[in-house]
Amino acid sequence: MFTHYKIKLGSNSPRRKEILTMAGFQFDILPITYEEILPDKEMTEEEIPAYFAEQKAMSVQDKINHDELLITADTLVFLDGKMMGKPTSRDDAFEKLQSLSGKVHKVITGVCMLTENKKVVFIDTTKVFFRVFELKE
Repeated sequence: MFTHYKIKLGSNSPRRKEILTMAGFQFDILPITYEEILPDKEMTEEEIPAYFAEQKAMSVQDKINHDELLITADTLVFLDGKMMGKPTSRDDAFEKLQSLSGKVHKVITGVCMLTENKKVVFIDTTKVFFRVFELKE
């Protein structure tokens, strides 16, 4: 479907770059600065990362050429139906990890693949179980 396109990865994430490289893809990086703001409507856990991935792509769609495929993504963690944001400090990271101890949480990634004429948005959900553990600072 997208085999004849040059790939642009719309991401600042070293991990996303590593994943595509390990999968054997050649691509260029298109850094994106996008503020993740939810719309004023109710959204499901699955809709949120898909929405952010699509919005990231739309924010730079004018920077891709007709022979290029832009890939953007957004990954979020949900615990007990609530979205967990990125840690803001070391203490916050310890707190977030401790809240996951002994529980199942969801990691949902939304992906947007965009060309000049086509857009595909999808998600992948992984359930993760953290064994009970104690963090020592």
